[in-house]
Amino acid sequence: MDDHVVVLNGGVLHDLPLSSTLVPPSTAPWILFAFFLLTAVALWALFHSWQQKALPHSPVRDAAGGRPFLELVGGARILVNYSIPFARLRLWERGISLSAPGTTASLTWPEISRAVLIKPAVPIGSGVEFQAIGYGLPIIYWGRRAVCLEVLDICEQRGVPVDRKGRMRL
Repeated sequence: MDDHVVVLNGGVLHDLPLSSTLVPPSTAPWILFAFFLLTAVALWALFHSWQQKALPHSPVRDAAGGRPFLELVGGARILVNYSIPFARLRLWERGISLSAPGTTASLTWPEISRAVLIKPAVPIGSGVEFQAIGYGLPIIYWGRRAVCLEVLDICEQRGVPVDRKGRMRL
């Protein structure tokens, strides 16, 4: 690579060095890395802000900070059309909370308009779809069929309408 450029200025050729003191060549990759890192952090903050507004966050924990009476580990589908592994469904005296890596939602029992047993397109278990009053997208917990039926029984005991027909979901 040539470090000089020839410039024609008023009929006279000048040989000028092609160096810039603003950004040395050794720091250019770091500047690009910092730009992409800041962009990713900004997009994550925007996604997190949108998610906090789009999901229900009702106070379901006990005032004394007690523990849920049932805690299950499985999958979740919250806001987006893909399943998130390592989700925790917690059943409290006042409602449910479903947390997955990067997201959390909670509903009180009166906010749940219906709980539906669902079957995934790939026969690997079952799920419970919690439909919430005032929110368009349901909150879905994936787990074993027997566990999902137990969750539906608890929902029914708390006054939530339940559908056990096993609706198909993708």
